Amino acid sequence: MAKSTIKASKSSIKPGESNTITITRSSSSYTHTIKYTVGKLSGTVATKTTSTSVKVTVPLDAITQSPNKSQTCTITCTTYSGSTSLGSSTCTFAVAPYSPSYIIAFGIGTGAYLGSELNVNIDKENSNFTSTLIYSFEGSPTTTVANKSSDT
Repeated sequence: MAKSTIKASKSSIKPGESNTITITRSSSSYTHTIKYTVGKLSGTVATKTTSTSVKVTVPLDAITQSPNKSQTCTITCTTYSGSTSLGSSTCTFAVAPYSPSYIIAFGIGTGAYLGSELNVNIDKENSNFTSTLIYSFEGSPTTTVANKSSDT
């Protein structure tokens, strides 16, 4: 009896996104328990499933573990024949960081006057992120303008 093998469909995803894991098994009667680990986060995706394909979603909490660099997600598939474990196989994929939000400002330039209107668009890579817009003028303290999750 041989354990099953697994493969991720994508080599890299971002927190909150899904990756499809394909299970190749030696017998249609085998079942599989699929678990993931990303840094200190871990969870069970499926328990004793007969499916040959499962989706793994990396939690958004993975961002806080390593906000500015890639992490590795390890998928472990344990194969069962009835209640007997035949062993485990693993595959990995990268969990890429989100890019920082960036700001596009309109109406700024030399000759802007006090009272001039400034339109700012904040482009976020994920709608679950919050944005804080802080501005300052030369020689003045900084001021927080907005701190809202719905502003884009």
